[in-house]
Amino acid sequence: MCRDTARQTVLVCTVFVDFAPHAPWPVRLAGVRDEFVERAWSPPAFHWNAAYAPLIGGRDDVAGGTWLAVDTGAPAVAVVLNRPAAVVTDPSATRGDLPLLALRERDLPLAPAELRRYAGFYLLLATPERAVLWGWDGRVLREEPVPPGRHMVVSTGLDDLEHPRVGHFLPRLRALPDVSPTPGLTVRGAWGEWIDMLGGEGIPANDPRALLVDLEVAGHRYGTGSISLVGLGAGAVRYDFLASPGDPEVWQEVLPSTPR
Repeated sequence: MCRDTARQTVLVCTVFVDFAPHAPWPVRLAGVRDEFVERAWSPPAFHWNAAYAPLIGGRDDVAGGTWLAVDTGAPAVAVVLNRPAAVVTDPSATRGDLPLLALRERDLPLAPAELRRYAGFYLLLATPERAVLWGWDGRVLREEPVPPGRHMVVSTGLDDLEHPRVGHFLPRLRALPDVSPTPGLTVRGAWGEWIDMLGGEGIPANDPRALLVDLEVAGHRYGTGSISLVGLGAGAVRYDFLASPGDPEVWQEVLPSTPR
């Protein structure tokens, strides 16, 4: 998850999504995770118990949840971003539980009393047929269908062009050639120019437009810790992971895009 920081009014963390329901690969998604560097985490695996048996993702070892998870049984992906909350009445639950819950239920079935246990968030759930974004500010939960097309989600919501990163990268995302993460291809062969875009385009880490950040916050290092790429097809999933953002040579294929 992305953390609120004393020196930032706008949180980092970014999701890129290309949602094309009638394409061979209806969902192409990139999730860029920013976090305090010393916070312990584990790379993508089947970390959770039988209730979440088909779900794979990276694990936040402090709270036990995840920032992004993929359903390998019925193709779907969910990713959470933290956001400033207008009111935090009882932030006793980890937002890392939300992607797991959304994938299991294909919804966000939380009553108001349950929601108030969470600080502010955006939660994106995408399947080959549907994409939806929930936003919680501590008072109101809003559900927003994500229309077909290429979009960005940051801590201020969907396609917020006033956000410097969105203003810079959304036109670039929309100009990229189409990609198909088909079986047997290398990561670059599957994702093409997405890999170059996710390299940050050389923008300095302290620039408001920067995709890959590296900051000092209250004496602690806060930066981009990983990037995930997820492709969802009809009965197929591809999941690639980069634990060293900025180095395109060390992408790892978590799940091959072979039909299930």
